Amino acid sequence: MLAQQLFQLLHRCPSGDKQPTGEAATNTAAGQLFRVLDKLGQLMSMSTLLVVVTELLHNEDPLVGRYALRFFNSNIETRKATMTGAEVALLLDLLKELEREL
Repeated sequence: MLAQQLFQLLHRCPSGDKQPTGEAATNTAAGQLFRVLDKLGQLMSMSTLLVVVTELLHNEDPLVGRYALRFFNSNIETRKATMTGAEVALLLDLLKELEREL
């Protein structure tokens, strides 16, 4: 899966490279990976999106976790009008899992 390969590349980036916001971030390897993941997120099913967000949230780097929340919010905002009942249920399950972890 392409997202898994992006995660592997992200883990190899220096931690200072993982600032996912700002103009300078687009020139870093991690910034490029985040941009690819943003585009890929538009093509993902809801279940795949939630797996990707969960994986990103479990990353040890807090900047990656911050990116994951922004990525999640952005995708949910664009999909909320067309989400099925099953997708809403998946989303609620993820939110319950996140609540337990926090």
